[in-house]
This record gives sequence, C-alpha cells and structure tokens, in this order.
Amino acid sequence: MDLTTKIILIVLFVFFATLSIFFIINPSLISIFPGAGFTEKEMYEWRLRTIIPSLYLTICYFIYRFFAGKNPTSTLWPIYIVITSFAITQFIAFFFMGISVTQILCFLITIGTAFALRMADLKRSRQIIGRF
Repeated sequence: MDLTTKIILIVLFVFFATLSIFFIINPSLISIFPGAGFTEKEMYEWRLRTIIPSLYLTICYFIYRFFAGKNPTSTLWPIYIVITSFAITQFIAFFFMGISVTQILCFLITIGTAFALRMADLKRSRQIIGRF
C-alpha cells in the first residue's frame, strides 16, 4: 500500500472514529461542523440528505452483491463504496439545499478520496490476482 493511500485511510479512520464517539456520547456536541457556515437546522437537513442515505445506498449495494454472488475484490472496496455513496448523496443534495463553498469543498474532497481509494483498490486487486 502506498503512502498516499495510508495517509487517506488514517485520516478517514481518525475522522470517523472521532465523530462516532461524539455522536454516541452526546450528539449535540457536534450539531454544526466548525467553519461550515450552516445553521443547526441546515446541518440537520444536510445530514438527513447525505450521510443517512449514503449508508442506506451502501447497504443496498452489498445486499445486491450478495444476491449476485460477488465478493469484494479487496478490503478497500467497502470503504470505496461508502465514500462513493457519500459523494452521490452530496451531489444530489446540491439540488435540494443550494450550493455553498463549504459543500463544494467537501464534495471535491470526497471525490478525490474516492478516486484515490479506487486506484488503491485496483492496485491491490492486481496484487491479489497476481498471487494466484
């Protein structure tokens, strides 16, 4: 695994682990992301339109893969699917919530992360296939 992939995965791990802990202990502690420019109501709507649907899309995708008899190609594949689902829901939210600089920046970071994870997954898949 190259350095870029490791850095991206470490940042994602720390970010999601921190948010998970805060949301489990006291969800109101992070009612607004610092610097996002959202009001508490807008942040709530953004979560409803992006984070929750991306989780559901990811679950639907893996249910489909189960019935299709397909397994993930590498351990990065599920992470890539979650990030891709999040990018899709962010794009759709642009049409319902309007567009802000913060949303565009978050979307571009998500797209960049998805691209980097896809490239790392392809590289890892080639390594796995090359062993057999």
